[in-house]
Amino acid sequence: MTPAFCRFERGRDFHPVDVNINRIRYLEGKGHTTSIHFDDGEYIVVYGNALSVCMRIQDASQRKPPRPRSRPGLVLHQSC
Repeated sequence: MTPAFCRFERGRDFHPVDVNINRIRYLEGKGHTTSIHFDDGEYIVVYGNALSVCMRIQDASQRKPPRPRSRPGLVLHQSC
């Protein structure tokens, strides 16, 4: 499964962090912060209540990955 990321702000200092949403095991809400627990036993505390964090994770999981852009000026020619 390809990784899908969602950006959150860390709960203690509002530093932006990218979270791989495919590794999330469960959420634990604590008022205005939420603990995101991962499948390997690690966790991170992010700013936002559990409902808003859950909604952002659902939105990120439904986004399609960006399509690779072709390089401009690159044209393939076929010889006869």
